[in-house]
Amino acid sequence: MSIVEKTILRGLSGERERRERLTPSAGLLALLIGALILVGMLEVFAPLLVGTVIPSTSVTRQAASMATAMIAGLLFLVLLLYLRCDEILAVTVALVHLYLDFYMSLIATAQLLTLVLLVVFFLGRSPQRPWAEPRPLWLWLLFLGLTIFPALRGATNLDDALFYYPNIIVGSFLFFWLGLNTARNLQSLWLSLELLAAFGALIAAHTIVIEVTGKFILGTSLHDPFLKSVSNFTLGETGVQRIGGFFVDPNWNGTFFAFVLFIPLGLYAHTRSWVARLVYLSEALLIGPALLFTFSGGAWVAACCGLILFLLLVDSWRLRLQIALSIFLVSLILLVFFSDQLQLLFGHLTGQGELSLRLGAWETGLNVIMAYPLTGVGFGLSIYMQDSGPYRSPLQYVPLAHPHDSYLEFGAMGGLPVLVVFLALLACYLWKGWRNWQLCDSRHRALLAGGLAAVGALCINSISINGWTLPPLACFGWLMLGLISSPLLHASLVATPATADAHTHD
Repeated sequence: MSIVEKTILRGLSGERERRERLTPSAGLLALLIGALILVGMLEVFAPLLVGTVIPSTSVTRQAASMATAMIAGLLFLVLLLYLRCDEILAVTVALVHLYLDFYMSLIATAQLLTLVLLVVFFLGRSPQRPWAEPRPLWLWLLFLGLTIFPALRGATNLDDALFYYPNIIVGSFLFFWLGLNTARNLQSLWLSLELLAAFGALIAAHTIVIEVTGKFILGTSLHDPFLKSVSNFTLGETGVQRIGGFFVDPNWNGTFFAFVLFIPLGLYAHTRSWVARLVYLSEALLIGPALLFTFSGGAWVAACCGLILFLLLVDSWRLRLQIALSIFLVSLILLVFFSDQLQLLFGHLTGQGELSLRLGAWETGLNVIMAYPLTGVGFGLSIYMQDSGPYRSPLQYVPLAHPHDSYLEFGAMGGLPVLVVFLALLACYLWKGWRNWQLCDSRHRALLAGGLAAVGALCINSISINGWTLPPLACFGWLMLGLISSPLLHASLVATPATADAHTHD
């Protein structure tokens, strides 16, 4: 072959490579242009469709009013997916599930996004971006199968039909699977935890703003009837309102803060940079007062239990001493500047009516389990309130839609087999997370310690409130379990010692 022919072939090869590199960019540009046109069309036609072509309900009206913002957000997600910012995508899905699905009542947007992400991750799998499946898969399939009959039995209305199986059952499976494929190595785990800590600090700042100014940023009136029915969660005759934020109920808001508190603490113990430590400490200092303003006694108990677990898992006496000293200083600040709030919290925690009602709810749940041990009454708030009436404890002086305990809720609504499988899933992935913790050196164990303590706090808090059985809390919990128990993370730790991981940033 002559020099001229070789030159021509190299030129053709180079042109083909340039076209291959440009094709995705051109496709992305075409997608962006098409999406912008769609945004304009939705802005004009979406309000007109509701009430004519589409039935006018609270959900459809809410979706129509948010059409432009939703499409703009979808564009942002497409860009992140094109750039394969997997960690940002995973945390964004959790944010969407909290704000759009739960707070704005759009039901299952995050599940659809997660399903799309998992399909893209599977099709784009490679040695650099491996694929993981939930193991043991048969245990998840058993959980998904056993819950079908209770879900159908409890679906007496559309709200209950959409609340339990699509969100708490299938949603948990999808979010866990997303976590498995996000934490490919210690760098991915670190970045995911960074984003979760920042997100938790923002939610905490939002709660503090509500407490200080009374203004609810990005609020809606959808939950006003419920809030009025419970007097806006006012503490007795004090006039002090408990802050629910985007979680609506202060107990759920407090549960989230008890969960997310340990993520910046784990990052603090992991990093060697004092600047980064100040950032993580600032995030934790935002979350602490926000937790206080929820006045959730169960969340505080869970946070204390999670703190003990976190200190046990941090493999450094020096760091344990630093964190214990920081907590002591924070406690002094709370005692000096928030003494009134602490007194209200203690009064709420030890209040006779509050404690007896919670004990009565648990006793009622146990009575329902004994009456329906195999199938439960069905996954539904309405059917539980109706069928638990004959078994109500004398201590439960008002009808309740759930037993205020996630484990009793699974047992009473789904039956003991469902509860056993759920506990087996929790135990399995906590053990896998602990196994990954064992493979790390003392420094990197702090990352896993924060995740394990967060899940531990959620497990404890779920004894006093429906933590694992509330869609946004279950989303965060199962996403975290997927991150810390990921087989991809395990393979990375086995292949490369943690001390040699040059990609984990300070």
